[in-house]
Amino acid sequence: MPNRPFETDPNARDYQPIVTLPPEWLPCDGCGLALPIPEQVGPPRELTSYERVLPPDAPPLVGRPRPRPFFTTMSRCTDCSARSEQAAALVKQYPRAIATSEFSFHGSHAVEQLERVLAGLAIIEQAPTIKNARAMHLLMETMLPATSAILWSSRFAPVALRDAKSKTGTARPWAHLRADDATRMRQAYATWLRRRTEVPRPHPHPDGSGCYICGIGEYVAETTGAAWQPVRLNPGVLGGQWGAPVVEAHVCADCRAVHADIGAWGPTLLDKLVLQAAGVQPLADAHDLQPNGVQAWGTTGRKRPNPTPFEHVNLAQLADDVRSGAFL
Repeated sequence: MPNRPFETDPNARDYQPIVTLPPEWLPCDGCGLALPIPEQVGPPRELTSYERVLPPDAPPLVGRPRPRPFFTTMSRCTDCSARSEQAAALVKQYPRAIATSEFSFHGSHAVEQLERVLAGLAIIEQAPTIKNARAMHLLMETMLPATSAILWSSRFAPVALRDAKSKTGTARPWAHLRADDATRMRQAYATWLRRRTEVPRPHPHPDGSGCYICGIGEYVAETTGAAWQPVRLNPGVLGGQWGAPVVEAHVCADCRAVHADIGAWGPTLLDKLVLQAAGVQPLADAHDLQPNGVQAWGTTGRKRPNPTPFEHVNLAQLADDVRSGAFL
């Protein structure tokens, strides 16, 4: 590391992990490293932060002052810039794998999330080779929760930490992190190493019935948690009786993945899934078709699970209708 006007040896008596920046220096928005002008990569960017003005136990909405904004300018170091390019290349290679069990990420958002994961791997000195989409998806699933707040910029946006101050940076890369941050990342990485070698196998529905949406009774995955997710659903928007109480049910990973793209458990999700099951999704998309009267399996009153998704729907007739133009 080039000479700095502050101590960079963590074993030195006067070492401080977070330092005040000299004039014209900027922090890296990733690792936090204080950067002189020659080491700043790309144009600076300004973050708007809001001060955390009340203690966590303050009564809500009673005499609460408005959060005060302040602005912090950041740049990027060479290593973090290269990591961003690596993330962009991986997103292009595995566009559908940049996801967790609850969320799918796309475009620049996918790059940003993957950057955090790659940064976490660099911090714990790991550089695994990603050979397929499954390995990438598992890496996101296991590492993202442990790396979601590790970036220097995470200290400032949208609400700043109490000790986050503009015109500061770190004496060494990632010096703002605590020892337990690295511990969590090592544990997450160990989980990924274990899960990527697990052989997928059929996992039956947790209570022996079927996915509330498509009705299948078992799902092939590494673990039960990867196959089934508990959710709260409104039967009235899924083909059931209006006014029926909210139910707690399990859905399979395929239905959950479509929900991550659409964002709601409702008729749009049912239409997309049933057209996929009928094998006519591309044709339907071409004409923006919306089948009517599709029911989620859980609203039909059936007890026996479906051997294949949406077998309780006449998929053959639906496919014929789409191909013949009956919806047009």
